[in-house]
Amino acid sequence: MRLSCCAGSLMVAAVLLLDRSSLAQGRPPHAASLPKQTNRVEGPFSIDEVPKADVVVALGVQPEGQLTPSPGMMSNLLTAIHVLRSGKAQLLMVCGGYTRGHIAEAEMMAIVAQGLGVPRSSILLENGSVDTEENARNAGMIAAKHGLSSAILVAQKGHMKRASGLFQQAGTFSRIFTVVGKQIAPEFPAAQMEAPVGKGTYDAIVVHGVSLGFDFSADPLLVDSRLVAMLSAASGLYRQKLASRIIVWHPTTPHGHVRRTEVMAILLAAMGVPEQSLSLCSARRYEGGTLQISKVCTDCGARSVLALLPPDKLLAAVRDNGRINERDLGGPASSSEAEQMYKKAGIKATLVTVELE
Repeated sequence: MRLSCCAGSLMVAAVLLLDRSSLAQGRPPHAASLPKQTNRVEGPFSIDEVPKADVVVALGVQPEGQLTPSPGMMSNLLTAIHVLRSGKAQLLMVCGGYTRGHIAEAEMMAIVAQGLGVPRSSILLENGSVDTEENARNAGMIAAKHGLSSAILVAQKGHMKRASGLFQQAGTFSRIFTVVGKQIAPEFPAAQMEAPVGKGTYDAIVVHGVSLGFDFSADPLLVDSRLVAMLSAASGLYRQKLASRIIVWHPTTPHGHVRRTEVMAILLAAMGVPEQSLSLCSARRYEGGTLQISKVCTDCGARSVLALLPPDKLLAAVRDNGRINERDLGGPASSSEAEQMYKKAGIKATLVTVELE
């Protein structure tokens, strides 16, 4: 009993001596016994001043519609893309699950990011979360898999404190630098049309989408820069008030849950075209001829259209690769076929070829 009391007294004395020593050196009491802080949060920084990191993480914000990115989502994404382009990170991670509809926030951001020129190979997808806590945990799992130890976190100003705290708590990144999402105007690729579009208005603009080398086995989120050019042309003509509706068509439906026309619609929405002004017609849906372009035009009341087509050489390459065949509903494989299709349907069509500038 006496030995126990002596041992206890010695332990108390040792702790008191340690505390006095710590205070003398400017450290808090018991600092030696506390675990070291292995991950730190620093910031917020500007895009120009933020230190380099392994990855820039853009947090999602609930979309405005099934196919429409919200302003908060766009500001986080565009800020993260600017960080990426400044050389402060080599990879972009987009975060956010299925908070509205069947397309996740992260999937929507990945589509828009590619439309703005970010390669698909540079994008990491975290699409399994429904809140910020799951964002942090899932992002940590992806980071560990890819050996990423530092991150630049982009979130809205009012969300940053909670977001950075949860990412720090997750403990995956040794250092976390924060950047607040800013309103930045997106810069999509410019398009070149074979001839200037004349004056006048149309009932609808029709975008004949096609993607070379794209079939059912391809990544459903993959974006072709030539397709983006056609959509950029369509959105510009829409803003000029040449038509109040855009009809989008694509001959291929890949595996997965995101149709090619939905990819096109998301990009158009990011370009400023309201979702309610879009009509989607997709091939390979096995509804007979109900998804033919001419029928969708008729259903929309479009008797005069401005049809945007890719160059015949691209259509020919796609056809030769077997991407357009008898199972692909309603789509012409050349400009002459398109002209005949519209004529047969009794639709007055002005055909314009669009190429990437």
